[in-house]
Amino acid sequence: MKTIEEVIRNYFRDIFGLESEQTAETYVQGVRRFEEFLATQGIAQNKLVLHLTPEIFIAFADWISGVRNRMKSLTQSTIQVYLSSVTGFYKYLLRERLIDFSAGDLERIRVSFHASRRGFQRTLPKLPPEEAINALLAAARRVKSNPKKPRVELARLRNIAMMEALRASGMRVGELVGLKRDDLDHRARTALVTGKGDKQHVVFFDEPAWDALENYLRARADGASGRALHQLALFARHDRRAS
Repeated sequence: MKTIEEVIRNYFRDIFGLESEQTAETYVQGVRRFEEFLATQGIAQNKLVLHLTPEIFIAFADWISGVRNRMKSLTQSTIQVYLSSVTGFYKYLLRERLIDFSAGDLERIRVSFHASRRGFQRTLPKLPPEEAINALLAAARRVKSNPKKPRVELARLRNIAMMEALRASGMRVGELVGLKRDDLDHRARTALVTGKGDKQHVVFFDEPAWDALENYLRARADGASGRALHQLALFARHDRRAS
């Protein structure tokens, strides 16, 4: 497993290869402040990347807001840049599978980020208990495979994919059913979700969720429909009325 120093160095190399020099330099400034924060927590650069927990990000958001209160020269817009920079760094870690967070972890990070940007604290949302999610998943997976009835089989695979996606991402049901195929980023294993007020955010899928999505989409074989894939809903109806 890599150290914090190694992953930060690799991240900088990545953003300088993908972003403009000015944008990359902005991200570097934010991550440098994050390094300052880690030092205050006794987390050295030679520590393993697994020390970068959700709690560390949330604590950083609180810390940088406190710095602004002590340093009047640090504007709210600068705080937003720093938070966005570190959020981008965490997304990189997830994309490269250097860390592994649950749906609850990702939601706590997202809420902490937005609360800090607005300059106030907000109660973190309550997610369904893990036992309930696992029970729903188990029920979806108990349905027997039925290849001789394509519609039934597609509905079975869809239900598994939907439950896995909800479990892994923490998104709302309304957000889930609104996804289009074009919202998926296959390289990063993420989806761009549009929520209330047309606000958008990115959600991440772990390996079981992504495998379930791929199994479902492979079985759908949408390429034979003649329609552009980006126009299609990610989760379709498979009853006869949907024909």
